[in-house]
Amino acid sequence: MSFLKYLILALLPLTLSVNHVYAETKSAKSTKSTKSTKKAKKQNQQDKSLAAFNQNFGIKLVARSIVADKNNQPISVFKYELENKGNHTIQSAHWESFYVYGKEILFSQDFPLGFGDGLSPKQKVTIEAHIPLAQIPEKARVVISNLNSPIGAQNTAKNLTFADGTKVNVK
Repeated sequence: MSFLKYLILALLPLTLSVNHVYAETKSAKSTKSTKSTKKAKKQNQQDKSLAAFNQNFGIKLVARSIVADKNNQPISVFKYELENKGNHTIQSAHWESFYVYGKEILFSQDFPLGFGDGLSPKQKVTIEAHIPLAQIPEKARVVISNLNSPIGAQNTAKNLTFADGTKVNVK
């Protein structure tokens, strides 16, 4: 009988540790599931915000040129057409343009833009971004200076504010 007691005492801690490992594994899976659910919800909200931004606001790079400022320094001019595609007046828009040549990103420019009295529904406006060539990275400057280089702009939405105070935030 004493051998049986020793055997039980020896196997009892092993049994408890197996139960403990099982409990931790189940808990870890539950935590991972919760994190992935939260991540999916956040991604879904981000997708909805981006869709709302794009349904209401259009950004299109239509031309570029090089001009000289009053000190005869070269300035790169990027001409954009902006459109309120929605049914509500837009008070401000914020996006970032990444200027690309082929698959290479040359540089980026942040565009926080206010519209004063607002951009009315279905209205289009043209703006020009003046960027001194000296502020453009040297490697990109050579490509930008050649007006025959096919430079494109990939725009990343940040936020829209409507005249009624409603906001669309893309994070």
